[in-house]
Amino acid sequence: MPCTSLLLRDALLMVAAAARRQGPRRFRGFRRLALGLFPLTARFAGRSHESVSRSNRERSNLSALIINNRMGIDIYAQWDGMTAQEEAAQVTGFSIEHGHVGYLREAYHGEPYATKVLVPEAFESGRAPIDASTLQERLPEALHIAETREREVYGVTDAEDIERVQKSYRDFVALCVRKEDETGQPCLIIASY
Repeated sequence: MPCTSLLLRDALLMVAAAARRQGPRRFRGFRRLALGLFPLTARFAGRSHESVSRSNRERSNLSALIINNRMGIDIYAQWDGMTAQEEAAQVTGFSIEHGHVGYLREAYHGEPYATKVLVPEAFESGRAPIDASTLQERLPEALHIAETREREVYGVTDAEDIERVQKSYRDFVALCVRKEDETGQPCLIIASY
């Protein structure tokens, strides 16, 4: 999967940066990486391994990489006059059923991605105001892709389960239409991925 290779690349870059900061003595871990001799694999191969101690900063950086990588696409709608309560409602624990509060979610389990069809401008710069009429025009294709994704990526065949995902997209667009009507301004769509 592309996400796994990106995670591995980021982890290796972080380890390389830590090794550069600590000098050549800490570079021993890369020799084991090249040979594939991590403690567990070395034990199974009948070879010994030397312990590599990590500083608190290295452990902290690695933990942050693992914890902060949510492995998915999060889309948020913001509008003029948005309350703190409305903003807090968008913190859903990565729910795929909260379009009604202005939040869409797709995990990185494979293409196609309906969010990239619905709000492509947000992927270009991270955020973009998108007219409600544009969202309404794109909605049918996004719904088709969401259904295709559920069937092909996740193997879902139950119509109710597919409808639950599609309803989130319809609710998201309906919310953006309503907020644009109320404020006179298009919602700002934010993509976090």
